[in-house]
Amino acid sequence: MKSILDKFKRIFTSLEAQEFKEELKQTAEKLQQEAQEVTSKVVEKTKETTGSVAEKAKTVKHAVETGLRTDGNITYDDFQKVQVQVGTILSVEAIEKSDKLLLLQVDTGEESPRQIVSGIKTYFDDFQTLAGRQAMFVTNLEPRMIFGHESQGMIFAVHDKDNFSILEPDTVIAPGTQAS
Repeated sequence: MKSILDKFKRIFTSLEAQEFKEELKQTAEKLQQEAQEVTSKVVEKTKETTGSVAEKAKTVKHAVETGLRTDGNITYDDFQKVQVQVGTILSVEAIEKSDKLLLLQVDTGEESPRQIVSGIKTYFDDFQTLAGRQAMFVTNLEPRMIFGHESQGMIFAVHDKDNFSILEPDTVIAPGTQAS
């Protein structure tokens, strides 16, 4: 029995056994580090997902609290959120590779002009006649990229099968004046 124990001692204290023990230790440390990294990624992804779900829940809660409308109507409070302001069109240029889009620079009473992309080009023989005109603009729309240009609002216009009209004040009004 003693000879068996001596053999085990020799085997476990051999250089090869020591190297194997060190290799096992390094592998265990590496696996532990990888597990920590994966756990961190899972925690981060869980936070992101939880945040996204929370935002969606807020939206659903708001919809439930304000009452979902299926009749196409909006509440008066929702209507009051829309900013409609007078703007003076300072300049107009056609957007390359577009048959319908114009790039408008509009004075809405702010420090610098607003850039508005509008699909009204086809209604004008000479769209340069828009420069200097006043019109009504929605000014609190979220900016949106259209044909590589940021649009910071929307011009109010109407058309039927035969006619087109920009909604404009019938007298000169200071740019930025809020519609009421």
